[in-house]
Amino acid sequence: MALRRGTAVHSVADVLSPYSIIDGFLDDSALAELRLYARERRERFKPAAVRVGTADAYQAAARQSLRVPVRDDELPLFRGAVATAASRLFDDLGISAQPVVAYELEMVAHGNGGFFKRHIDTFTGRGRTNQRTDRLLSTVFYFGLGPRRFAGGELLIHPFLDGSEPAAIDPAPNRLVAFPSFAPHEVRPVTLADDTFENARFAVNCWLHRAGAAQ
Repeated sequence: MALRRGTAVHSVADVLSPYSIIDGFLDDSALAELRLYARERRERFKPAAVRVGTADAYQAAARQSLRVPVRDDELPLFRGAVATAASRLFDDLGISAQPVVAYELEMVAHGNGGFFKRHIDTFTGRGRTNQRTDRLLSTVFYFGLGPRRFAGGELLIHPFLDGSEPAAIDPAPNRLVAFPSFAPHEVRPVTLADDTFENARFAVNCWLHRAGAAQ
């Protein structure tokens, strides 16, 4: 079982900043799977893009990180852990449970100066054209290839209503954070003295999809 039993769960499900945290999310075998995946694909990490209209484009002012897409047949232990936790995450966030028709994954690495400006994970307007599924729930899982050597990189989940402070979540190792995909969020800049691949802020982004209007 990749999902570790007895994990600490913290949940804030309200109109301000809905999110859920599970610490100690993965067991050692699933963590080893992620680290091996990152090391074996080191040369495949490329600058991350953002959605502009109906296409993805690199925009340095909006996002600076490296990413590698994860195929549907890869990282089975991690996928299984997220699937096992899905119903609990829906409950934590006060979202009506819906059938998950797809799990979309990417692995990201933020080096020195890496960030992601405020955004949402759902596609809207032209960006949603011909989408057969919609992102419903976003999860971010943090891990490292070695001891933590970066500072910053907090995940900010912004309130839906103006006038309240965002929740600032530390990217602690073996921590899963979940929130609605339509919640505004961002990644604060990362500071890293020894800016090497192994010392980066590593995470797996996993989106749980529901059937879309075009389905």
